[in-house]
This record gives sequence, C-alpha cells and structure tokens, in this order.
Amino acid sequence: MLLEYSHLSNNHSLLLFLCICYGYLVVFIHSITVAHQLRIDILPPISSKKDKTLWIGGMFPQTGEWAGGEAAFPAAIKALDQINQREDILPGYYLNLSAYDTRCSPGLGTTILYELLYNKTFGRVNSSILMLLGPACSPVSTAVGEAAKMWNLIVLSYGSSSPALSNRARFRTFFRTHPPATLHNPTRIKFFDLFGWKRIAILIQTEEVWQSTAEHLETLARKHNVHIAVRQLFDNDPSHAISNLKKDDIRIIVGLFYEEKARKVFCKAYQQNYFGESYVWWLIGWYADNWFLKAHDVECTPEEMSRAVEGHFTTEIQMLTDATRRTVSGLTAQEFITDLNTTLKQLFPSKPVESVGGYVEAPLAYDATWALALALNRSLERTNLEEWTYGNVDMKNLMMDDMKQTDFFGVSGAVKFDEFGNRMSKVVVEQLRNGVYHRLARFDAERGSIEWLGGEESDGSRCWNYKYNYSSSNCHKKKH
Repeated sequence: MLLEYSHLSNNHSLLLFLCICYGYLVVFIHSITVAHQLRIDILPPISSKKDKTLWIGGMFPQTGEWAGGEAAFPAAIKALDQINQREDILPGYYLNLSAYDTRCSPGLGTTILYELLYNKTFGRVNSSILMLLGPACSPVSTAVGEAAKMWNLIVLSYGSSSPALSNRARFRTFFRTHPPATLHNPTRIKFFDLFGWKRIAILIQTEEVWQSTAEHLETLARKHNVHIAVRQLFDNDPSHAISNLKKDDIRIIVGLFYEEKARKVFCKAYQQNYFGESYVWWLIGWYADNWFLKAHDVECTPEEMSRAVEGHFTTEIQMLTDATRRTVSGLTAQEFITDLNTTLKQLFPSKPVESVGGYVEAPLAYDATWALALALNRSLERTNLEEWTYGNVDMKNLMMDDMKQTDFFGVSGAVKFDEFGNRMSKVVVEQLRNGVYHRLARFDAERGSIEWLGGEESDGSRCWNYKYNYSSSNCHKKKH
C-alpha cells in the first residue's frame, strides 16, 4: 500500500510539474508573439550604396510608464542615416537596426532580447546583432544588461540613470550616454551648502533607481554635515508620506520619483497645504516642461497644480550642448534640434514637440548611435565583424576596448565613458517661475565649480535669493 501510494503521489507530482512547464511555455510563446508585434518599423527609409549589412538591436519604449522612444527612435534613425552615408565609417557596410517597443517592462525587455538574439527577423537571416542600442528605462536595462553579458553582447543605453548599473561585476558589458542619477547629488549638496540648508528630507518612490540614489545622497550628506532628517518612501499613494513631512515641519525636500508620481505628490501637497514660499522642493529635471498641467490622472486642477509646483528647483544633466561648433556628424546642436522638431511634427502632429516622449533625451540617443558606430568602425580595422558570434569572447573584448576609447564631440557635448561605462556630464539647475523653467546655473562636479547663467557668476558667497531672483549684492558681474 505504501509503495502504491508513493507511486500515485509521484505521478501526481509529475503531472503537476508538466502542467507548470506547459503553462510557462504558453506564456513564453505568447511573450515572443507580443514582442514580435511590438517591432518598430524604420522610418524614414534609409538610403545607402553599401552592399553588406551589419545589424544592431534596439529597444525604444513607445508606450508604458515612460514612452521615451517616441523621440529617441527618430533621433537614432537620423544618426544611422548619416552614418550610412559616410564612406569613412564602416566602409562597404550598411548599419541596420532591429528595433522593438519594450513598454518599459523588464519582462518584455528580456523576451525581446531573446527575440533579437535568436529570431532572425528583418531579413537578418545569417546575421547576429553586434551590439544593443538601449534600453531606455532603468528597470529594463537592469534585466537586459545583466543577461546580455551571458552572450558577450555590449549594451549602450541612452536613457537609464540607475546607479546600480555602474556595478561592473553585474553589468560587465553595459555603457550609457545618460549619466547615473547619483551625478545630481553633488549639485544638490553644493546648493544646500550655498544656502545654508542643513535639515533635509528625501521623498522616495519605491523603485531601485530612486532608492539607490537616495542612499548615495545620504552618504554624501553625512560627509558635508547635512542632516537627512526624514526619509519617506511611497509606492503609489504619497498621502501618508506628505503628512509625515508636514508633521515633522520639513521645509527642504528632495523628490525622487517618476513624472506620473510627481503629479500625485504635488496634488496631495496642495490638498494638505504643504506648498508655497516656505517650502523648497528639488526634483528631477527630465520631466516634460508642462508635466504638472497634465492633471487628468490626479484630483487637482491644472491651476491648483501650478500653484503647488511654483518655485521648485530641478537638476538635470546637460542633454544638449550650448556650443555652436559642429559635432561629429557635421551638424551643430541647434541644427540637430531643428531637424528633429520637423520630424516629430510629422510623426506626432497633435502634440507639441516638447511633449513627445523622450524629447529631452533624444540627443543622447543620437550620440549613442554615433558612439556605437564609431566603436564598430575601430573594431573593423582589427577584425572581421562578419565573423561575430555570441560565443566569441576575444571579439567581445576587442569591441569593449574600442567602446572604452570613445571620445568625440556630439550634440549632447563631449562623449566619453569612465571605467564603469558611465557618461560624465555637467549638471544644470533650473527653477520654475510663473509656470516657466529658468536656467540658473551649471555645476561641474569634477571641478566643484558653479557657473551662474544669465550674466552673473558666483564668487562663493550666498549670492542668490532662492525664491525669485538673483541678488547682486554679493555677486560680481561677468561679461560673456
């Protein structure tokens, strides 16, 4: 009887195991089908006289939590078109792109990675992808970047800022033209010191990118005698967190959250009367300029939201260079933006170009495409790229070395990578006044210096009234 029961139990276990495997197989096949449906057609058509083709993969979110691929994809296609017209870059080879919409979903991103690696679509019958352009969203980059090393695949992201991606042990083949979010923290600390602010709160959305940024800020704050008095986390509803900040009478708040959550935060702040000149908020600067007016997903009117957000500061890396010199492509930064605006107006006629997803990051996608092509061009001088396979460690190491040598002037400024694959950049500080963002200063973390924009330069004293205007009493004029 015992043997009979055990046999029956084993049969049940086997049946259960087979059912679970079947379920996973169905989900996986469905995911592959969805990934294939999310393929992005290349627009506009690329013209080239080159007779051989090299392939790269691409991940550009068109939907989901952040549709950053809306503007980044046309920018990358523009770069590819220019690269393919150059006879001195990848001579004889046409660089093509297999691109997909990840929806900012890590699960879908890994499915798309498999699709790119093994399903020869887009006429890619006998070709493996040489590198991956993207992903854009940090959670997707975390999943894809950690997996990609198993296939010796180099990943170059144009929009991911998670500090965790700097971990070379986990992300051995990961590079990015978007600097890590921790680059903002020295700027924040510099201004806290400048204004004499010593008691700070951090309001954090429960996402890895924000939590690791907060941990770095706390470490930096301790070194500069800035007290992080309160550290509040929230997932979807920030009501309780706002109540705690108000109860503790915190006046200087660093907000670390995505744009959608920012609207919820400031609507709740308005409802709890936690706004106005007595409070100073520091936010991420890559939200759309009119982010607070998109009040369809909150209980506040646009007018109420405008009152709640008035006066806040933002920090953001310099996405578009101020320089008028010609870049690696032959265009100036302004010529690039003019051309991009024309394309986006055609693709999104019902949207202001500034509201197109990823508009601010588009220069980073453009420069990432150039960085990738130039690295492959260096590799072509030393090896036959047509012999690339995912098991070729020697060729991967060669391409890694060539990526590390990146050093050119692009539309986002100087492009080069540090030992962790990170792009370094200056940080721009802006303030919202009367519903319009005004650029105040540019901070160079390497030098520790502030360049005041608008005709004044700091001499190191507290020379700026954070509420509204420059104060010239402790600053000296500088002609530019």
